[in-house]
Amino acid sequence: MTEALHQTLAQLNELLGGKLIKDTDYSQILVDNDDFYGNIKAFSSSSHLSVINFNLVSEKDIEIGPLFSNRECLHFVSCLEGYLVQKHDNNDVLNTLNRRQNLILSCRTNSRSNVKLPAKQRLKATVVTVSIKSNDELHALKFDDSVLEILEESYINEPFVHFSHISSKHMVFAKQLIDLNFSNLSDRLLAEGLALQNVASQFKDFETSEIESSLSSGLSKLEENKLINLAQFIQDNIDRPMKLEQLVEYIGVGEKKLQRGFKKLFNCSVNKYILSVRLDKAKELLRDDTNTISEIVYSIGLNSRSYFSSIFKKEFGLLPSEYRKEYLLEDPIYEYCYASEAMDNLRKSHIQAILNESTAWNSEHNLTGCLLYHNQQFFQIIEGSKSDVENIVSKIKKDYRHFNIKKVFSGYKSGRLFPEWHLAFIGDASLRDQNLFLENSRQLDMDSFSIGLLKDKEESKAIWEATRNHLLAEELRDQKMGKK
Repeated sequence: MTEALHQTLAQLNELLGGKLIKDTDYSQILVDNDDFYGNIKAFSSSSHLSVINFNLVSEKDIEIGPLFSNRECLHFVSCLEGYLVQKHDNNDVLNTLNRRQNLILSCRTNSRSNVKLPAKQRLKATVVTVSIKSNDELHALKFDDSVLEILEESYINEPFVHFSHISSKHMVFAKQLIDLNFSNLSDRLLAEGLALQNVASQFKDFETSEIESSLSSGLSKLEENKLINLAQFIQDNIDRPMKLEQLVEYIGVGEKKLQRGFKKLFNCSVNKYILSVRLDKAKELLRDDTNTISEIVYSIGLNSRSYFSSIFKKEFGLLPSEYRKEYLLEDPIYEYCYASEAMDNLRKSHIQAILNESTAWNSEHNLTGCLLYHNQQFFQIIEGSKSDVENIVSKIKKDYRHFNIKKVFSGYKSGRLFPEWHLAFIGDASLRDQNLFLENSRQLDMDSFSIGLLKDKEESKAIWEATRNHLLAEELRDQKMGKK
């Protein structure tokens, strides 16, 4: 990785309060605190090309300006989830990059691009950065000279912002790029190819839009911004019924302009855009077996299950129930999460016995998950086949070392969250003072979490994801220190 990219990640890590893990060829930030959780992964194939992938949940606003501070670069951003807000120092216009949109962005020498990740959302995006000037002549040959000339002459001397929708073809390799790990050579080679496809696709879209600009939608820049904000409003309120006349009144743009604008910005009509957002949300909810199809119908703003089934099959070729079955068949895993209270006078010997019994049983029955202890409370998630999970749960309910056992959620999902079973303590050194901590368990610094939220189905899933990130960070640190 280039030193510039390392510095960029170090600045982002300082803003996020995470853990920066650096390697020769790639780096990643693992973050898990009150304000943010998730990860950022990055690599550079040369001083001309770098990739940064975001999979981050934000609880407060954050400026990610360091990512776009280089005046001799073009940034190609593809946003799959969430949204970003951008403006240049010398311009009062706010631009919003919405879900399923691309952005080409550059700065001139006397202007800085400010990009903000707003609070209360999950950002899933990839940023491919192309540098114009480099001392790395060998790797610079990987870029066609004419492309570099176009970049330098056409865009870098002036601030440049270009938005476009993500086509279905672009979506495929954008998802592939974001899901790559970068930790092995094959992933990095594949990432380089996908990154170049990303750049080529966005350039092609820009060239097409330049030709089509003569057939303008008749929208001012202010009206285009209103439409972009309307798209975000639709995403944020997809559980509500929406009529075109209501949206026209809400945004203050005539119906014809509204339709032409959506065609220009998202390559579809307003109603088609609303439908695609509803169906994308439905696909996401169908992957969680604890949501009934009727619940999903109402949560995406519809009231007819038969109509939902009909439009879902028309769009994806499968009924919702068939999609759920196909998705789960990829790697069907049953999960069970519960909370309980520890017995009075819980001792270290009790916890050691739980660790020994659970490790042996779970290894034999291929069960994974995590048992957390915090302030006289147990929280556990167990993953595996349904029969094995239900069998161990029935035993757990009879265990004298805890009581007041309450199920938080259960159901099928595709794939495991945890690669193995863990016992972890939430807290600080006071655990050692209580003589409860086991040397062969994990101690996680998650005091900033509202642990009580583990008793809530939706909140608990996010916290279990954060717990997994903590454990991964601990294991990576151990590996660095040569413990494994």
